Amino acid sequence: MSKGKSDLKYYLFGAFFAAIVLITILFLIILWITSPSFFTDSILSQKGGLGDAINGITAPFIGITIAILTFLAFYMQFKANETHN
Repeated sequence: MSKGKSDLKYYLFGAFFAAIVLITILFLIILWITSPSFFTDSILSQKGGLGDAINGITAPFIGITIAILTFLAFYMQFKANETHN
């Protein structure tokens, strides 16, 4: 296997691993926020507070994931253009 394909394999594995870790952390945070003891005298007890909290927590994870995937798409396109020149 050539060095370029080997590097790409490690980048994809790293991106996949990072996505799994982020999804797991997100799932645990949502479980923690939705636990009944968390609602006692908190902002989440107000109407719409839970949705705002989940949106505020998930938005950075989604943004980071999109940035990583965009970088990987540009990197793969760059590598493909190098092989055709």
